[in-house]
Amino acid sequence: MPVPQRISIVTFGVTDLAASTAFYEEVGWRKSSSSLDSITFFQTDGSVFGLYEWAALAADAGVDPAGTGFRVVSCALNCTSTDEVDEVFAAWVAA
Repeated sequence: MPVPQRISIVTFGVTDLAASTAFYEEVGWRKSSSSLDSITFFQTDGSVFGLYEWAALAADAGVDPAGTGFRVVSCALNCTSTDEVDEVFAAWVAA
């Protein structure tokens, strides 16, 4: 199976979620109704842009937020089923 050529979600880790959300709203982006108190989503053309607290994003990635390897950005490719997830990972490992 070829890996789908898309990025479903790009998430930035931010130190001030309210201020970061306000910035994007100020330039005209509208928050998605899927947003929560802990994460803001903006629907973009073909994908979702998220803002998440820095430490929470690091914890989600299983890394130290102060570590030099943490770049404060995550990308996700959403799949339609757990079988598709397994197939995509198998393709990445094989490559």
